[in-house]
Amino acid sequence: MTLTPAQLALRRTGIGASEIGAVAGLDPWRSPVDVYLRKVDEAASPTSGPQAWGNILEPIIGEYYAFQNAVTLVGSDTRRHPTVTWALATPDYLVPPERYGLEIKVRGRSDRWDGVPPLEVQAQAQWSMFVVGYDRWDVAALLGGTEYRQYRVDRDDAFITQLTEAGERFWTQHVVPRVPPPARTTEDAKALYPRVLAKNYARATEDEEDDLALYGKLRDADRLLGKQLDEVKARLMDGIKDQAGLIGTAGSVSWSQVRAGVDWEAWARSLGASDKDQEQYRKAPFRRFTFQPTKEPRS
Repeated sequence: MTLTPAQLALRRTGIGASEIGAVAGLDPWRSPVDVYLRKVDEAASPTSGPQAWGNILEPIIGEYYAFQNAVTLVGSDTRRHPTVTWALATPDYLVPPERYGLEIKVRGRSDRWDGVPPLEVQAQAQWSMFVVGYDRWDVAALLGGTEYRQYRVDRDDAFITQLTEAGERFWTQHVVPRVPPPARTTEDAKALYPRVLAKNYARATEDEEDDLALYGKLRDADRLLGKQLDEVKARLMDGIKDQAGLIGTAGSVSWSQVRAGVDWEAWARSLGASDKDQEQYRKAPFRRFTFQPTKEPRS
């Protein structure tokens, strides 16, 4: 669904149905940090390629659903729960006479859609029912570009209670006081803290001391595993020699020819670009994470 600037501003005043799954830790593609930054950052997030295709195909899939089910679909603005004021939903469509809603999904793969929609989509449907006050929500999905599937999700108040509790913690403990949720991935940490603002080192807490020790052990194990992996890879490459690859009962491996990319800096210099000219197009700086183990004292 394409949202207007007014709808985007409204969505910053609460947690929407498409966000509650991430807030509750049910969405494998988004984290609480993603939602938090959408709430506190005034800049609109760019629409991704899959989202753009979803917006284009949504009315077509809705029209097909309406034809298949002999119903009339009605569009909806963003709704707010009458008492839980931070709970929002922007339904794709409503079917007012039968009192249920419809969510449209476009996904490239179907492996997570066997029998029921994925958990984050179920959470979206439950949240929409909670906000709108309905007991049923259908999901019409186009999977893999050609496969149409249709699901019915019935209201589950126990599930809704869990979502509401997670949403309230997130809203009151993080969004309102502007306190970021903990980073769960390195991408979360990079998004929250893209720049170094102080030169000093923070003193590690007790939990962070444990993590420092664990990181050192895992890094050493990873290096050993990487060395072993490289040795096996070299043997396979030696077996392939100048052929395209190897195939066996356990699988196959290819060693293909890849066209090299363009050395843009060398090209710019060949055209007479100075260091000052190139500086205009330099990429933004980024933070590098490095670990330095504490040296054991000499005996």
